[in-house]
Amino acid sequence: MLQRYNNDLPRGEPLIQAKILTALANDIGAVIREHAALPRFRGMVLRWYADWSQLRDAELEFKEQCDKHARRVQADERLQDEAAGPPEDGWKFKAVVPPRDAKGWQVIGGWAPPDLAPEGFPEAPFPLPLPDCEITMPEKFAALAAVHDFAARGTTKIAPWAGSPDVVGGVAFRSLVDCVKNIPESDEPHLRAILDEIRCDLRACAASTGKSGGDVADQTTGGGGSGQVVSPDGDGRKQDRSRHPGFSMAQLRCITRLSSDTVNKYAKQVKVPTAERGKRNHRFTFGEAHTILEQIHSKSVEKRTRERCRAELDRMDHWEK
Repeated sequence: MLQRYNNDLPRGEPLIQAKILTALANDIGAVIREHAALPRFRGMVLRWYADWSQLRDAELEFKEQCDKHARRVQADERLQDEAAGPPEDGWKFKAVVPPRDAKGWQVIGGWAPPDLAPEGFPEAPFPLPLPDCEITMPEKFAALAAVHDFAARGTTKIAPWAGSPDVVGGVAFRSLVDCVKNIPESDEPHLRAILDEIRCDLRACAASTGKSGGDVADQTTGGGGSGQVVSPDGDGRKQDRSRHPGFSMAQLRCITRLSSDTVNKYAKQVKVPTAERGKRNHRFTFGEAHTILEQIHSKSVEKRTRERCRAELDRMDHWEK
């Protein structure tokens, strides 16, 4: 996957001044009120999270595959022998870092397949500070939502997860909000240009439907997250279980704090299908995730793991059947 972002910090630029950031946040809030656009903003932030979580799943899977191969290299002298040549076409000799053990971190040389090359690393970056490339419309809404929720005072927060038990989605958005403090002052005119673009988007929505921007909110629920997914208008209503987008492995790992292999072990114990070899972005249905968490809760010897599963199961049980 080509790198779309080049926003490593620090950039060596002066950061945006607090008063300028507050003025921008207030202007975002004014646009939201003018167009009754809170549902639209929340729906688009949920869309951003759906896109981001898919990239995050791929990133975690890539890291896990790298760790597995590093352990293989560590145990196979043939793969550590550069003079022996590549075991298969396309393999390259490179530095390999096995997972940390009792001896600490180690760096060894080893042959690695082309699909684990560093340039193939799938990024799951945030759109703030603004990257040196075009970003998607959901990313633009999410960036302005983060600025608003960071700097605006005395207004309703945009965060679709406010008051929701959703673990992964809420953490992701809070992490994006936390990026606001690193915005350089050179981003301010570009953020205002994005605000103008969104203002035009809201006007176009109103003109095409005869409704306000808020009334035509995107109905995407955001592609998943543990617990109850809040409806795009942020009213916290229950939703039918059949409409739940399911759980990714990353989300189950976040809930349980267990590795993918361990989650898959419990899934196989209760005959829940797991991802096929090489397949990414596998999702468990609501029922499958519930079954897996019940199994972990009943079999795990770790008290904290059982407590985390129990809390998530309680939240899931509030969904309408």
